[in-house]
Amino acid sequence: MKSGMIPSENPVELSALIAGHLARSDFEKIPGTAVTAAKRAILDGLGVMLAASGCSDDIQPFVELARAYRGLPQASIFGFADRVGLPMAALANGAMARWRTRLISKMPLIRYRHTPMHRCCRRSLR
Repeated sequence: MKSGMIPSENPVELSALIAGHLARSDFEKIPGTAVTAAKRAILDGLGVMLAASGCSDDIQPFVELARAYRGLPQASIFGFADRVGLPMAALANGAMARWRTRLISKMPLIRYRHTPMHRCCRRSLR
């Protein structure tokens, strides 16, 4: 396979390829700056989800929909006590994770450039 080519357009096959690569990866060989950037990105995402769960009216319809179609109690909605089916938890949690995108779209770009996540990405790319 040539460099830069996607081996399959089938999302299931592509996901399996990525998962296999990650499973074979050696954590100790990952550069420390990449690990630090990943940790910051995860913490940033969790912070966005927590903020969205407590203060955003934009998220409430997703949480209400997840509650209405509850399903088997397989997963939680971040920031709420509810246990719902996996697809419903993914919907509500995904909406919370994307909340910042909606928030940023309402901000001037100059303010976005100074968010902690943006600074972290710029440092890790140097």
